[in-house]
Amino acid sequence: MSPYIVLYHAEGQHAFDPPLLFRCQAEDADHAEEQCQDAEPEARVAWIVQTHDPEVAIADYYKPWGDA
Repeated sequence: MSPYIVLYHAEGQHAFDPPLLFRCQAEDADHAEEQCQDAEPEARVAWIVQTHDPEVAIADYYKPWGDA
């Protein structure tokens, strides 16, 4: 199991609102998404990052397209 952070939007949130954060230990990104959906059934998953650090997850989410 590895640490994952799932960034998501709750019901009623606009897609341009800052995402909420869900932390978990998961086998892979699909498993992390499943755990988030189990905890927050109305969540619209926006991004999944294998990390324990919220700052890394947020920076990766807002990284301009094309940056590697």
